[in-house]
Amino acid sequence: IQARIAFVLGGLSACVRFTSLAAWIPIGVIIVLRKNTTAKQKLGTLFGLCAVNGLLGVVLGCCVDRWVYGFWAVPFLGNFHFNAILGLGSLYGTHPMLWYIYAGVPAICGIALPMFLWDALLLLTKTYSRTNGGGGIRSRLTIFWIIASYTLLHSFSEHKEFRFLLPVLPLMLILAGHTMVQLLKGMSVFQSTLVLVALCLLNYPHLIYLGTVHQRGPISANAFLASIMNKASQQDRSNNQFSIHYLMGCHSAPAYSHLHVADVFVDVDYLDCSPGCRSNEDLVCESDAFSKNPYDYMHSTYVTPLDGECEHERSIDTFSCTENQSNVPSKQIPSFVVIMQEDASKTEELLLGKWNATRVASVRHSIKSISWHKQTRNIDVLSLLSL
Repeated sequence: IQARIAFVLGGLSACVRFTSLAAWIPIGVIIVLRKNTTAKQKLGTLFGLCAVNGLLGVVLGCCVDRWVYGFWAVPFLGNFHFNAILGLGSLYGTHPMLWYIYAGVPAICGIALPMFLWDALLLLTKTYSRTNGGGGIRSRLTIFWIIASYTLLHSFSEHKEFRFLLPVLPLMLILAGHTMVQLLKGMSVFQSTLVLVALCLLNYPHLIYLGTVHQRGPISANAFLASIMNKASQQDRSNNQFSIHYLMGCHSAPAYSHLHVADVFVDVDYLDCSPGCRSNEDLVCESDAFSKNPYDYMHSTYVTPLDGECEHERSIDTFSCTENQSNVPSKQIPSFVVIMQEDASKTEELLLGKWNATRVASVRHSIKSISWHKQTRNIDVLSLLSL
């Protein structure tokens, strides 16, 4: 019963993200190899236990989508087609095949990495015995092979992110925890307490930093904007429609999920960096055009308060109104602009002068001095402007 429920849940997880199959397929293979002797039994377990219950989970997931969306949909097929068939995930960045091994696993494991590697090494070399901590070796070997196969299968994808490994982090910590138990055996209560305190001291500083300081700008900016819009609407009930334009990099800020304000209507706009734009060499994405020259992009895209005509005192480069009439400014100036401070300084003449904008806040985003990567642009502070 438990195995059947597990594979139903596995099918549901595949509906949420199809890459979870990289963990569930190895689990099915391990069960088939361990519990059966004949080919008929193996096939019976593979299809009767794994495939049928997994498919049942997928059907349940589709039923949930039908109930929520109001029509039949299989969203994970779109994810599979986009990433596996078309291979467009690489448009969002690529890493070497072994990146998960030398960067991904160490980053997500943190200080648990040595303990995880030690337990994995002992399992692979089979140096464990019942007297030195070998209990449950078969279960831990299963966990290790699930981790290894999941990481290996994900390594074939060019687009890699730390978060893609998070589903197997609990499994890594199980192995690391086993090593920790062996280390603590024989220690006094005082010694064990010191070890646990040391682990906390090593973990929590960067946890606090990453959770409260690093790249906090977009969330803080949206919270600030929500409070401004709420206050404005309370003072004047008719003043309840706002527009916010995020002139920043791709996917660098959340949208409506952090801007919900009662009786306030918000229209949000981002710089386009969609796959359709990125995969077409003949097109220039808005995000790339803005990064290249923020002033020229804004000057050619937004209708300035000068009778809606294009100005000619500066070269507009690719977006020149005189060069291509299809690039006549089409966007209206929004209620608020969220922009990196460096880009705000480059476009100060336009924002504060011609747009008559007012700087309402500056929000800390990150600390540049600790970055290991060469920074071509300053992304430490976000500027919020009201127009």
